[in-house]
This record gives sequence, C-alpha cells and structure tokens, in this order.
Amino acid sequence: MRGDGGALSVDRAPDETPAARGRALADWVAYHCAGRLLRLEPTGGDAGFRRYWRVCWDGPALLAVDAPPATEDSARFVALAQALRANGLNAPTVHVADLE
Repeated sequence: MRGDGGALSVDRAPDETPAARGRALADWVAYHCAGRLLRLEPTGGDAGFRRYWRVCWDGPALLAVDAPPATEDSARFVALAQALRANGLNAPTVHVADLE
C-alpha cells in the first residue's frame, strides 16, 4: 500500500467469481468516488485471497482491495488499521469499507 495508506475495501458481490467480484468492486468504487472513476488497474497481490487495484481517477491516490469474506477478516483489518493510526503509527487509512 502507499506510504500514507489510502485504501478502499469491499467484502461482497452477488456472484463470487473473480471477474464478477472485480466488476462489483469497480461499480462500488465508482459510487464512492462520486462517479469519477476512470479505471481500476490491477496491482501485485499477496499470498492470501485478497486482490488489489490502483484507483485511477482525478482524486487522491487510492488502493481498492477485494477481500472475500469467506477467507478474509476485513473487520479485524479495519479495526487494527484505525487503532494503529490513532496511536500515531503508519497504517492504511480505510476511507470506506463494506464489511457485511
């Protein structure tokens, strides 16, 4: 993630295939970027099930994260990031999250 840690996260999609989750993520991000999303560019992943995209739009640099709820505990990640930042430590800023 970026040094200042901008991140968006989505936890569900009606269809759980990677392509469908990617389309749902793009729609979700566009909504939260006031319809100004130009595109999502895939970035390198990690050893888990999460997938990451660079948000290409006219706003600040952001990273979108798809974390399937069956395999990832996003609520714990969001809480930990908030706690670290509240204590002055460098951690991602989660601007918007769908944890349901």
